Formats: sequence, C-alpha cells, structure tokens
Amino acid sequence: MSRRSKGNAGKARQEDTGGGGTTVNTLLPQYRHKDYSQQELTDLEDRLCKAGNLPRADSSSKSNPSSTEPSSEDRSPLDMSGPWRPAYGIEGRPITVHANYMQLFPSPTRASSLTGHARYLEIIFHSYSISIVPDVRGRKRAQVVRLWLEQMLPDEPDEPTPLAVATDFQGRIITDRVLSVSAILRQVQYRREGDLVAHANAIEYKVTLDAIESMRFQFSELLQYLGTVGLSQDISQGSLSHASLNTEPGAVATPADWTQALNIILNHYSRMQPTIRTIVGSGRVFGIAPAGQASVYAGHTSPSLRIGGALEAIRGFHSSTRLATGRVLINVNVATAVFFRGNIPLVVLMNEFVQKKYSSDTKSSRWSAMTLASLDKFIRGLRIRATHMPNRPTTTYSIYGLAKPYQTIKPRTKTPQPRKQQITKSDERPNRHPPIVEALGSSPHSVQFWYSPDRTKPDVGSHITVASYFATQYPTLKLDLAYPVVNVGNAEHPIFLPVEACVVLPGQVAARAQLDERQKTEFLNFAVRAPADSASDILEKAPHVLGFASSVNSQNSKVGMIHRFGLAVNDKKLIQVRARILPAPSLTFFKLLGDTATTATPEAALFRPHPQKANWNLKDSKFSSGAQIGTNWACLALAAGQQDWQQIQSDVTNALQRFVTTMAKHGINVGRPSVIDGVPNNSAQISNMLQKLLEQSRGNVKMVLIVLQDSSTPTYNAVKYLGDVLLGVCTVCVDFSKFTKMENWAYLSNVALKVNLKLGGCNHRLALGPVSGNAGGRTGGSGGLFRGVSSRRGPGCRQGPQSNQPHRSGSSSFTLSPIDPATTMIVGVDVTHPSPSSTSSAPSIAAMVASTDKHLSQWPAELRVQEHAREEMVANTTLEDMTICHLKRWQERHKGTLPRSVLVYRDGVSEGQYALVVSEEIPQLRRAFDHMYGMAPTPPLTVVIVGKRHNTRFYPADGEADGSTHRDQTGNCLPGTVVDRGMTLASSWDFFLQAHRAIKGTARPAHYHVVCDEIFRSRCADPHSGGSGASSGNDKMKAFTTKFKKMTMGVDLSRRSGAVGDDCNADLETTTQNASDALQRVTQALCFIFGRAAGAVGIVTPAYYADLACDRARRYLTKWYDSIGDDGKGGQQEQEPEEILAEQAQRIAVHARLRETMFYI
Repeated sequence: MSRRSKGNAGKARQEDTGGGGTTVNTLLPQYRHKDYSQQELTDLEDRLCKAGNLPRADSSSKSNPSSTEPSSEDRSPLDMSGPWRPAYGIEGRPITVHANYMQLFPSPTRASSLTGHARYLEIIFHSYSISIVPDVRGRKRAQVVRLWLEQMLPDEPDEPTPLAVATDFQGRIITDRVLSVSAILRQVQYRREGDLVAHANAIEYKVTLDAIESMRFQFSELLQYLGTVGLSQDISQGSLSHASLNTEPGAVATPADWTQALNIILNHYSRMQPTIRTIVGSGRVFGIAPAGQASVYAGHTSPSLRIGGALEAIRGFHSSTRLATGRVLINVNVATAVFFRGNIPLVVLMNEFVQKKYSSDTKSSRWSAMTLASLDKFIRGLRIRATHMPNRPTTTYSIYGLAKPYQTIKPRTKTPQPRKQQITKSDERPNRHPPIVEALGSSPHSVQFWYSPDRTKPDVGSHITVASYFATQYPTLKLDLAYPVVNVGNAEHPIFLPVEACVVLPGQVAARAQLDERQKTEFLNFAVRAPADSASDILEKAPHVLGFASSVNSQNSKVGMIHRFGLAVNDKKLIQVRARILPAPSLTFFKLLGDTATTATPEAALFRPHPQKANWNLKDSKFSSGAQIGTNWACLALAAGQQDWQQIQSDVTNALQRFVTTMAKHGINVGRPSVIDGVPNNSAQISNMLQKLLEQSRGNVKMVLIVLQDSSTPTYNAVKYLGDVLLGVCTVCVDFSKFTKMENWAYLSNVALKVNLKLGGCNHRLALGPVSGNAGGRTGGSGGLFRGVSSRRGPGCRQGPQSNQPHRSGSSSFTLSPIDPATTMIVGVDVTHPSPSSTSSAPSIAAMVASTDKHLSQWPAELRVQEHAREEMVANTTLEDMTICHLKRWQERHKGTLPRSVLVYRDGVSEGQYALVVSEEIPQLRRAFDHMYGMAPTPPLTVVIVGKRHNTRFYPADGEADGSTHRDQTGNCLPGTVVDRGMTLASSWDFFLQAHRAIKGTARPAHYHVVCDEIFRSRCADPHSGGSGASSGNDKMKAFTTKFKKMTMGVDLSRRSGAVGDDCNADLETTTQNASDALQRVTQALCFIFGRAAGAVGIVTPAYYADLACDRARRYLTKWYDSIGDDGKGGQQEQEPEEILAEQAQRIAVHARLRETMFYI
C-alpha cells in the first residue's frame, strides 16, 4: 500500500486514460463523510468498479524489463489478494435482504459540537506494541497485561475524560491519545487469576510499550479509503496503488491493521467482564455466571442446555469488523459452543463423564485402566479452584492430568507436543525427590510425595501419602479413597490434590471433548435457530453482551469501550443489501412411464428443481447412467455371533430383495448377491471374510454391502480401512435398523445413489446445451445462461414460479459458458487438520478431486499427508504432485489430450491467508502445468476460494411491492440467493451464494473469493468497455496473465512459443454476459451436481467432494485422530517423526483397484 502526503489524499489527476475520453476523475466520486442511502451506495459501487477496470497504459517502461518481480504499479488489477472485480452481477430476480451486520460510525456523544468532516477528524487511535520481560505467553501473559491495566486505569480516574485503552491481552494496545512511552514502564507483580494478593516470592514482570512499532489511525482516512477503494492519483498512468491510511512517518496502517485495531476495541469489553467468557481468536463471547448464580450476561439470561457427560451447550455471540465500500460494518451472529459444567465439584464432573461414556464402569468396582486413560485426557487442562485452604479461597490451578508414575523428562525432540503437555523450563529442572505413584489414576493411599516440614530445608523430610497429608493438615476434608488423585503441577514437579478439594471453574470450553451421537443431536437441536429468532437475538441481546449498546454510558471505564473511542454502532437495525435470486438449472433424468420397473419405459426428461426447495424426488426416476453389477457383489452382516446372525438373517434377506428392486428401478444392472452371510463384529474376522470373497471370485467382487448393527465410529473406520486400503474392494455400509425397516424406499434410494457413484455410474447431470458464441448471450431479447430468461433487471426478469414438471429434451437448454466441461478440468482442494482431541503427531491431510468426464459425474481423489500439522497451505510439492496425477488421469480418459482450461475451487482457507494461496499454491499448479504441457501453451487457470466457516447470514426482508415474497417455509431466503453488494469491496471479486435449502435453522451461504482468473474475464464481455464482445477483455487478460505468472513463478515467459492461454482461449467463442454473472451461474450450477443427494448443496460440489475425501482419510488414521492416550494407547511416543509420517502416508494410500473410483462417497 503506497504512502502519500495528506494534501494529495483522495485526489486524482485529470489526465486522459487513452480510452474513450473517460478519466478517472470523472468516475471517482467526490469523497464525502456521510451515511449512504442504498441507491447512493449502489451508484458508488458501480463507479468504483468501473474505475478499477479502466484500461491502463503499459507500465513496463517504468520498471526494470529484465526483472521478474513486478513493481507495485504492475500488480494491479491483480493484487496479492486477487483480481479486481470485473463487474457486479445483474442476472436473476432482484430482491432486498437483511444481513447480520450493523454499521459503525462516529459517536454523536464524542463530538456533539462538531459537524460534518470535523466529526471524523476528531477520531484518532494510536497503537503500540507490548513488551514483557521476562517473556511469558498464553493465559499467563494475558493475566500480566490485565494486572498492568489495573495499575494504568484506576477505578476513579482524575481526568474528566479518562484514557480509553483497549488491548488484545497479548501484543497490542490501542489508545485514544498519544502516550509517553517512557512513562508507561511498569513493574507488575504476578498473581494468579482469582487471588486477591500475590505470593511473597511472586515474579515481577517489566511491561513496556514499543514506540518504534506504534501506529496512528485516523477514522476519516479509513472512510476515505473505503469511499475510493484505494484508487490513487496516478491511476491514469497505469497504477492502482492503494491510498495510504496513515500520514505519520514510519507508520503505515493497512486495511488489515485497521481491522485488527477495531476488533481489539470491539472485543475488549467482553474480555474485561468477569461474567463473560471470550474464546480467544474466534471472536465468540458467552455469558457465564459466577458461583451460586444463574447464568446471565448483562441482564439477559444466557441460554444453556446440559447434554450429558459433564458437558453443557451455551449460546452466545460472535462479532468481528468488516470493511465494505463506503462504510465500516460489524458482523454479529449467534454462536454456540460446548463447555464443561462449571461451579460443580470435580467429583461430580468425573462421575457424570464416566457414567456417560462407560455406563457399566462404576466407582464401586474401581475404574478400569481404559476408563482412567479416557478420564485423564478429558480433564487435562481443566481449571479448578482449590477449596481446602481457608486463607486462600480463590486459588486456582490447571489440571495437568491424573497422577501417574514418575518418568524423567527426556530432552526436547522435534516431535510436536500437545499444547497442555509441552515441556517447559520448569519441567526440565530435575526433581531430587520424585513422587511415588503406582499407576495412572492412583488413589490418595497409593500416591506419595516428598514432604518437608521446614521449607528452608527442602532435603529434610520423607515421602508421605496424599491421604495421610490431608488427614493431618486438613482433617475436615473427607476423602473417598476410590477416586483418583489429580496433578495440578507439571510432569517433573507435580502438585497432588484429591478430587474432593477441587471445584470446576465456569466458562471453560470443552474443545477436546468427543461427543457421541446423542450429544451431537442434542447440541445441534439447541444450536439451530430459526432466522427470525436469530435476528431478534442479534438486535435485542447482542449489543449488551458485546458492549456497544447505544444506552451504555461512554464515561464508565468498565463498559462502553467502543463509545469511549468516539465510535458508535447502529444497534437498532440490521443493514439491508441488494440481492438476486438465480433460477435453478435444468437436470437430466430418465422418467419411468409405467406401473412397475419391469414394464416401465424410460424417457429422457428435463427437470427444473423446485424453486423454493432446490431439490427433486427420486421416486419413479432412473439414473442418467446405471452401473453394471450383476451378481458380483456380496452382503455381510456384522453380528455378535452365529446365533445373532440366525435371528437377523430373515430381516436382512427380505431387505436385500427390496434393495435389489430399488437399484434396478433406478437403472442399476444388479441381481441377487452371490454371498449373504453373517460375520462377527471383529476387524480380523471381517478382513478374513473379505479376503476369502476376493479369492473365491478371483477379484471380481465389485461391491460388498456391510450391514452394521453397531454403527459406532471405530467399526465404520475399520471397515473402510480394510476395504479401501488393504483389500481394494468397494464397501457400502448401511444401518441395520434403517435398512430392514419396511416402506423405506427413500433410504434405499439414497444408498443406491452411493452405490452407483462408487461403481462408475452417473446419477443425474446438468441439461447442457452446446457451448457457442450465443451461449448465455441475448437471443431474441433474452440472455444469461438460461435461454428465455432475461439477463437484465427490471420488467424482463422472470418473476413467476418455476415449474417442477419434467420437460421433453430440447425444450430448455443450459450451458456452463464460458467453460465447457468436456475441455475444462474442474478441481476441488481441501485440507483437514487434527482436532484438539487428536494426538500430538496427528497430521494435516490434503485432498484433491477433479472431474474426468463431460457429465461431471466422476471425481476421483488424491490424498496426501502434510509434513506439518495444522498447516493450512498445501505444502512443498504436494499440490503439484496431486495435480500431475489428475492431469495424467484426464489424459488417459480423453485419448491423450489435456484440458484446455482449469477451474479450481479451494476450500479450507481463512480470509487472512488468501495471499498465501497466490504465493504458495498457485506456483505449484503452474509447475504441474509446465511438467505436463511442456513447451505448449499452458491452460488458463481460475482459482476461487470457498469459505463456509464464516458468520454472514441473510434474512428475508418484507414482501415486494407486487406482493411476492422471497422466503421459504423455514423462513430463510430462497435457494439461489446471491449477494455481491452492500458488504463487499469493489476492489475484491467475491460474492455470497445460498444455493441450497436449509432443512432447519438459518441457512449459511457460501462465500466465494476469486484470487486468480484467466478464464471468465477473458471470455466474457467487458461491461465497462462499451463494446459488445470480449475482445478488449482478451487483450487485457493476455497481458494480465503474463504478469501474474511472472509474479507467482519468477519465470520469463517470453521464451514460450506463444502467450500463455492464447490458444486455449481462442478455442472457445466468447459470451456477452459479464464475468461476474458467468462465475456466479457456473458456481450455482455446480452445487446441483452433488451425486449423493437429490438436491442442491451448500457449497460447490468439487469442494464438497474434497471435504469428503479428507474425512475418509481421517478414518484411515483413526489411530492418531481418535485415540484415548497421546499415542493411542495412553503412553509416550516412541517413533521418530519421519517414521510416523511414513506410516501415515502408507495408511492413506488407497488400493490400486479403487484409485480411479469415488471410494470416499
């Protein structure tokens, strides 16, 4: 982001751009501080979008022509965060929706005597970096900062306007005035959370502020940036550098800095309140009651639900700042999380957990080793308050685990350790008198520690049991010797406490807790909220919990921090944004015309999914292409024994007959299975039986149907690992109770969907027309990707309901223009990470799926283990290797030809890591293209980030003037709702799309952000050029593509035989729709081809398939992902990291017989 003087801020040179006389100055609005109306905001967005897409003179003469790294001027319109938005979408039925955002603006109480521009100039922030010596991290660092703030901000400040201070309690502090850094130096004596006084030998920390890393924020500059989207005065000379948000020398505040600063101010209030818990890093806050009180926050009841196993679900709120064109917004959403039950004795918590997880393992029979190992993991890191010391009633500790036999701490290795088990310096100090513990979870009688009556003589003493010590020192505390002892110290220097002396502190997130099916169901039922209920909570309760309610007193030092910085939030209403409803695509099925499957005649038919449900009925329909199975399949029922199998054999046999009939009706060529048998629910027995089947059939068994009486996760994981990796046989698992239930055709049809996909069939496909010059163009006054549907807003838009009746072939045509599935490889990429309950050596896993046929029905997957856990990016050459595998697969299935373009949907990337995709992953894709294409032109590439873990929600507004509504039966927006205005930036190409119908609760739209585009902009019309075709767009994109490849690869592309993507782009005629409409319609269509469901899904299908592939890989590695102890057996890791990675890579290597199939469905 370039810097410039304050006097030049917001100005533009009035020089001709060389286009048609249009100048940047005529497009950029006169900047003004105001609240925009919806129409004014729309006009501003259109003008900024057009200004950003003006043709720019070649700036190569200004930079070193031999340099492969472009200058800042060369980076635009493709910054490291992605290309400039080519246009806003216009297709579909226009509507208005509410979004869960509130607008942030200058507080009227801060400068009531000032008006206009002066109100904004008055709001200035200053940011400083916090330094603490000796260094301390995590929760302890937050406590040091909290103690430091208590010294800085006394309860009764002398100044009439107290200093406004907000911090993230880690490394940054925001103030409303300049601080004398030298005067801020403080010596802070540490005390534990909850302690009233510090210990005599407590450590003193030196807290200072770093003036070198200070920054100055002026709110008027931020609004000016958002009102011009960073278009600077030298845009007419080929630069799109961002406007500086700071004029102080040596301190430049970027938009990311502004977002961080505003989030710190926003979250400071909740982090300072003793009855509100903030989940650090997520922006979620929850009202937690102190001991003996109901769970309340700021006068509002905090809804909670006990879900068993010492856990409860609590509902709170999420908040974060978002920068949009012309304004600053606060995103507020309802959030729910699982917590440990608080304010209860630790004994009660242990009993509830054991009774839930091991109902047969009671205290009277002494907990088993497995129970103790699971309990040790469950309570690890749990914070408790010690109740046995009357003079220190608020002393708190963190549980290291159950008492266990002492082991000398080994030197640090490269093996990553769990967060709560990391070896610290205090751990490495030798213990001269180690404790004596018989086994994990020993009772107070079996745990001995070194006791020195005289603390000045630590070596004079003896070992004493925990029971004896507490009987002598605290005789009123009655111990139950059947319970284990807990360690609240560390591994080398433990501190033992009996569980009767511990009370669980409230507000602790159970991040590592593994919920069973019943707990998951109860949690989801509690978390799911109707749209109207969620919107009501956001407006009525969230402002009080988050501390920005308009009724808060800004002079109170403990509340209203956002007000004390001169800001306010319009908490009376949610913002309204303009949206559009895209029509659903047509799908191809075969309709059965007859009474039965044997006499029915299939007829090709086009279906338009229900406009309010985005789904269709599988009954009486055949799949587009049925698999060929015959009798080459088997059915195995996992039973407890032979006697059990005899009891259920009749039910399974009858259900199989219904299942065969259902599959045949849907077009699968299938007969009665060759083998029907029962197998004990044991991994070894299942493996032997499957191996026997393969030998007897000489490897011709195409599928094994597994009927599970015990549908637990371990059984399912074992079956999938045996079938997919070890033996190479396709397995389909069904639940016994659902499979054998009468009149269950819907369940059997859903199973048939999976069977057909796994065996290479096609369930349904888009009704695609030919890709031609008129694809999506206007023919007879209509355009877009649907013929007969107007592409312009206004009276020509289709307003009536869509028919759900089948249409004969040729009555409707749909195209994915400007891409052709026959020549474009569509890719999905995802990365999954270990959960907090996983072992320390659990890896991250990358998955890539890619289309292989023109019907987009088959998507084989590649799986790879990441070298480093929790690594968001696909590291090293992993992505390159997977891409090469998919290109070779495409080449084999297309007679030696390679795809002419590649469209990638990348899932699992947070907004702060978009630039890493550009700098780390796209170069891997480029190298894969170079490897496969050689000196031939490489294919155009478009990469779209798919975001599903966000907090943006939309709520239908009131009905339109003509009486029509745009809400479904659940109160959500209709499927096909797309939003790209009102809460986005013109400089970023992104949009929100809700393609599906939520069965219950509030629908979550998917967020799509383009970080690289060489397909859509070059093949679509440029709405800003004034021409009817895409020739100008092609010219721009050819130069644009070359610059981008230089930036991401550092390769001189002039030595190639032709410009990158020239030949590929020339193969397809262009379309007259704009690029934004084309991408949105293609993305929506790809949500309808998910083969495992009879309806549209929430995220684009390639990303969904990649997510499923990652989940399947996790099941292969259940030893690391779902184990009880740190190594899966409760012991310490013995393998070296390289050996572990090699074993993990071997366990996810899918068998050669299934590698070309959709084994993960």
